[in-house]
Amino acid sequence: MAVDPGLQSDTNIYMEAIASDGGVHNAGGTWWLSPDVMVGTTTPTGAVPQGANHVNVRVHNKLTGTYGGTPDAIHMAVWAAIPSAVINVSNPNQASLIGGFDVDPSVFMMPSSVFINSFAWTPLNDPSKPGGPGHKCLVARCFPDNLAPSLNNLFLPDDPHSVQHNLGIVDSTGVVPALRGSRFLTRAGKLRFEIATARPDGDEDAEVTLMARADFNPKPVLLARLQKKLEKVEGFERFALLPPGHVKKIMGMKSKAAALRALAKVVPQSFRMQLEDFPDARIYDFSRPEKLYDAGGRLFSHRFEAKFEMEPGQMTVFPFEADLSEVEPGNAQIFHITHLGPNRTIKGGYTLVVVKG
Repeated sequence: MAVDPGLQSDTNIYMEAIASDGGVHNAGGTWWLSPDVMVGTTTPTGAVPQGANHVNVRVHNKLTGTYGGTPDAIHMAVWAAIPSAVINVSNPNQASLIGGFDVDPSVFMMPSSVFINSFAWTPLNDPSKPGGPGHKCLVARCFPDNLAPSLNNLFLPDDPHSVQHNLGIVDSTGVVPALRGSRFLTRAGKLRFEIATARPDGDEDAEVTLMARADFNPKPVLLARLQKKLEKVEGFERFALLPPGHVKKIMGMKSKAAALRALAKVVPQSFRMQLEDFPDARIYDFSRPEKLYDAGGRLFSHRFEAKFEMEPGQMTVFPFEADLSEVEPGNAQIFHITHLGPNRTIKGGYTLVVVKG
């Protein structure tokens, strides 16, 4: 991948995908959970409520590089989007511009060279729309106004001018915010959550791999961030984790059936993506408990993959489904749904945390 050709001459302005990354986005990390764009007024699950909200945007300036010219201002743009992995900000069915503003370059002063802006946002009434209430992604892009970025391709994760915050939390009630009578999670433990992804115009990679992965050993930084977010979420007691020692203990059971029952308290019975737009997608299902480990007790990546091709400018919305019927109540399952290119580089991601009721 590469940076946005229209912005590559600017070496000053950046946003952080992971705190303190200095604008060098780690393609192997959960770079789609940026702390530099956040809704400051959300429900415990992160869903945006109807009514007045405020959005916080944080922009960094190295001050030692070049703007690629002489800007009159630093431009900042923020979009809200439906839950998505790769986001095409020019598609009104996927994203909606909710804020755009300019600041004078002089606001960036040493030693911190950081500017934080907070602006008001009142969502539309329709939660199915990108600009409506409910679970939403946020996208931010900042750049000197003497340059012109791509209209639809953010060139993530490589481009330092753009970041995303793509996180959804389903609490133990399973109820869809702002939609009475609708549920993400049934009382029987069956999950259905719609997610989108896109191939922006200018993206040369037609081949796509969508991967859903259950994360039983999240990195400490991610776990600490999620712990803080879930403290007030209804029904949350613990994360569904499988440290290596625990797996070996389960594998040491004499009965395989007993081992599978022990795993079922933590591991979904199955999960998948229903890709109706791509009936010929090649499917690789490693989502069941018996696929989780080898004969030696080594933990495999618990995942579901689908490979297919997308047309330029195409967006698809698909339900992610999981069977949590045997999972112990109070457990929070962490799923990462990622959009991979031909070389398995992550081009977009969405993290979904589900608390079993």
